[in-house]
Amino acid sequence: MILSMKYKRLHNFIFLILTFIVGTITTLAEIKNEGFIGDSFYGVTTDPTGTIINRVGPNAEFAVPSKLNARSELTTLLSGEFSKLSVALSLDDGSITRLPPLSVTWGSTSSELIIKDGFVTARDISKSSRESISASVAGLTSVVFIRLKNESLQSNPVTDTIELSKNALSDSISLPQQGWKKSNWFGNYYDGGNDWIHHSNLGWLYTSSNQPNSIWLWSSSQEWLWTGNGVYPHLYRNKDGTWIYFIVEAFPRKIFYNQSTKKLERSE
Repeated sequence: MILSMKYKRLHNFIFLILTFIVGTITTLAEIKNEGFIGDSFYGVTTDPTGTIINRVGPNAEFAVPSKLNARSELTTLLSGEFSKLSVALSLDDGSITRLPPLSVTWGSTSSELIIKDGFVTARDISKSSRESISASVAGLTSVVFIRLKNESLQSNPVTDTIELSKNALSDSISLPQQGWKKSNWFGNYYDGGNDWIHHSNLGWLYTSSNQPNSIWLWSSSQEWLWTGNGVYPHLYRNKDGTWIYFIVEAFPRKIFYNQSTKKLERSE
């Protein structure tokens, strides 16, 4: 009788142990391992629409926004025309995230522009001008420029000639060396014709100016730059919406101080 009871208890104990083992194995079998033990997972991915370009991996969570880049699909608008706006957020790890335009705060001081739903529309343009649009998000700001044109105004050759002569370099005086001129705020440069100049410090530049105190310059290394009397050697670089400062004392090397990154940049 006693042996029978002991045998029954032992049988129940073994049954409980086997039930536990089988249950554990069944639970573990339902777990799917989607990684690789001992391997790091990293890379650059995009979503199906191409809207997001993102870096993933152990270092992704440490990425910090560093720069905002605003763009307009069109750079020139006539009355009633519109252009799509876009913004890209650069991170300090080199990855770029394109932001939905509706998540960005847009602004402009121009009364001739309407900004809504990620588009900018020109109203009835009273006169041709260049207007700026600012984009802000996460404490970062970028500026994009759009030219507004009024084609209804008839051209007056005499007036146009006078206006074109009043540009930011119209104060320049001729130097003894043939073709060389001196601006009281921009320094010495060689007039190569067809709006091209060779600046004594900055090299070859294409100029675009119909304003008496400011000028747009294009160089192969910096692309479009804006500056003017009382502004230079500060220059606004349009491609990344950054102010840079040309360190004249570093010549013949072309060294710029980037006021956004707080770093020096060397240009060819």
